[in-house]
Amino acid sequence: MHDRTEAYRREAGKNPGKDQRDKGGDTMGMIKWDEIRGIWISSGQLVCFGCATGEEEDEATEDEFLTDVDLNGEDLYFCDRCKEKIEGGG
Repeated sequence: MHDRTEAYRREAGKNPGKDQRDKGGDTMGMIKWDEIRGIWISSGQLVCFGCATGEEEDEATEDEFLTDVDLNGEDLYFCDRCKEKIEGGG
């Protein structure tokens, strides 16, 4: 993940910040950064965080993130750019 993206989201109020995440501060409408695995971009493609640009991260909305919760089912997800399987963190 790009450092500037986290700083931007924290300033914009879209990210609870590291201190809040460490305290388990999950509320409705918040996703922990360490649970995000990919982004559905405007072209309909799925890109992993390694392939996503800073602009794509900045423009993503909550419903465009692919998270560990999404990866706990039977479906498999692959990055449309690097073609690697996107796996959950736990």
